[in-house]
Amino acid sequence: MRNIVIYDEYHQSDFKPSDLFKQYMQMLSSDIFRFLVDGQKLTETPCPACASASSQKIFERYRLTYRQCQACDTLYISPRPSDEQINHFYVNAPSCRFWREQLSEASRVKRSEKIIKPRLEWVLDSVTEYFPHAKHWVDIHAAQWRYVQAMAEAPMFSQKTLINPYCHLKNIEGINVIAQPWWKVQLPQPADIVTIFESIDQATKPSDLLASVRGMLEKGGLCFMTCILSSGFDIKELGPHAQNIYPPDRLNVFSVKGIKSLIDQHGFECLELSTPGILDVEIVAKTLKDDPQASVSPFVRDLVLNQSDDVRRSFQEFLQANLLSSYGRILIRKV
Repeated sequence: MRNIVIYDEYHQSDFKPSDLFKQYMQMLSSDIFRFLVDGQKLTETPCPACASASSQKIFERYRLTYRQCQACDTLYISPRPSDEQINHFYVNAPSCRFWREQLSEASRVKRSEKIIKPRLEWVLDSVTEYFPHAKHWVDIHAAQWRYVQAMAEAPMFSQKTLINPYCHLKNIEGINVIAQPWWKVQLPQPADIVTIFESIDQATKPSDLLASVRGMLEKGGLCFMTCILSSGFDIKELGPHAQNIYPPDRLNVFSVKGIKSLIDQHGFECLELSTPGILDVEIVAKTLKDDPQASVSPFVRDLVLNQSDDVRRSFQEFLQANLLSSYGRILIRKV
């Protein structure tokens, strides 16, 4: 199983300009209460990774409770809304519209350069290596218009399908758009590759999502996924103060152990599991500066606030090399 280390440099503010992000989080708090909490039916659930019923409450975020699995350390919300409720939220919540139209647009150049381009290169290079005759690419719930544009322009595939219920993504030349959530879709033709970037974080039943992906794929077909990992340095250190953990984007925050368990349950071969995150150290440092209540060990505080750029960079590379960053990218193959 491959583990990739990436040598690059960028900053959290490149993707989430602070003033806009604060405004987004304020809107999000109100929208979550309105769409997902107030008067809504929520359902208790076991661990979405390993199905263990043994867990403990860790913290609340916007009146929803994060629990930690005692078996695999995955963080997850329980009780939780349904996929239908979450889908309704993404289509209708003003905060989601604000993210698409303002926050994402303000960072579009850096997102294209530092997220979308490397992600597309990862897909194309891996397909060339593992499934060079692939023709049909299916993406589930892509959220960024620039990414969809890049998908449309990818030369390797003669057929491209976007499964997306969000009404702002329509009429894309070169892509067949199915305006339905993934659990309602039956493809007329099997897919050679499926991409689920951050989708598994949002799925009420991620096991059902992987089962659906397996059903879509040809034998030997590839699934590319990205997710946030609870076993990563910044989340482990910050716990309740981790500002990148919030519903419903992070309904599930898998550990490396948890995501491996989920993959194994569905009989996929794991070709790559990497944590090529760049921002863990910076996120901890920024949180300590912004939030005096955040508590970390004296060693970590000194490391992220006082040590040289070279030391912090070396430590971030150590996190990547040892699967200890909180950004995960995974490539699996149907066997």
